[in-house]
Amino acid sequence: MSFEIITGDITQLRCDAIVNAANKKLKGGGGVNGAIQRTAGPELLKDSLKLGGCPVGQAKVTGGYKLPCKHIIHAVAPHWCHGLLHEKEKLASCYRVSLELAEKYDCKTVAFPLLGAGNCGIPYNIAMGIAVREISEYLRNREMTVALVLFSSRAADQELFRPGPESLYYGLNAMSNNLIMVNRKLLLNPNGLILGTPGKGRSFNNRERSPVV
Repeated sequence: MSFEIITGDITQLRCDAIVNAANKKLKGGGGVNGAIQRTAGPELLKDSLKLGGCPVGQAKVTGGYKLPCKHIIHAVAPHWCHGLLHEKEKLASCYRVSLELAEKYDCKTVAFPLLGAGNCGIPYNIAMGIAVREISEYLRNREMTVALVLFSSRAADQELFRPGPESLYYGLNAMSNNLIMVNRKLLLNPNGLILGTPGKGRSFNNRERSPVV
């Protein structure tokens, strides 16, 4: 497996599947959803509405349309209610179901936004910890490359090592005992998790690695 945390525009990544932060009606919206809808073109919304919506914690698949991907996986994250309505479990389900669909559709490269951390209001450190944990656990013994795409590095700088069981640091330690700090980048051996910035139109099939120094 290979798992990367990067900053950039998810709509410009060349990969087999991009995960959309969708709403229950699978209609257009703001944030990542709006960016994906605008870039993919009107056919995406037209076909999404034929799917009959999607429950929270689940996901559905459409084509990629004008995006540089084969498929768009529309995952519906929960709105944050201080953890009283099983939001963490539902968010974790979004990642698992999306990855299962990606595997079903024979996707080898998948890009996720940080689900739930935008309009849904899930605290950033909780959303990040769940994302890292669920993706890394799913990728064990699977040949798939996954990127978690952050809009900017500012939030990552603020939350990356916040202490506590929901933090990214906790999630990374749960993945491996071999965690190495390299010039504010993370390299998770032997399979390689890095924090970096991709170029426009980046393909995960030709990703660069930072040397361990």
